[in-house]
Amino acid sequence: MTNCTRLLLLVLLAATSAHATTLSGTVVDYMEAAIPDARVIIHWDSVGLDSVKENVGIKGDEIATTDATGHFSLELPPGVYDVFVAAAGFFPHSEKLSVKGKETRPYTVPLKVSRMLKTQLD
Repeated sequence: MTNCTRLLLLVLLAATSAHATTLSGTVVDYMEAAIPDARVIIHWDSVGLDSVKENVGIKGDEIATTDATGHFSLELPPGVYDVFVAAAGFFPHSEKLSVKGKETRPYTVPLKVSRMLKTQLD
């Protein structure tokens, strides 16, 4: 790889991360207790919404797993995303999310206990 190519890649990487948003979230149950080991999948919607002028997005899915406190964090460029969250014993959750400019955005995902788990607990 030539020095010119390396420099171009560094400039592109810096430009992309300068506009990235930190999506910092927590996955909780109906009593607001943290859900560890929940899987969070972020999929870019290339069509997007009118609310985001720069629907830069990402080509591949971003995947995170919540820690012991139910927390996850992802860096995303501006765009419109489909968010999918799943955890054992809970119904999956999905919604559309719009991310704009450089910011830290808090995001809480409430999951509902599945009926099968409710029956086992009763």
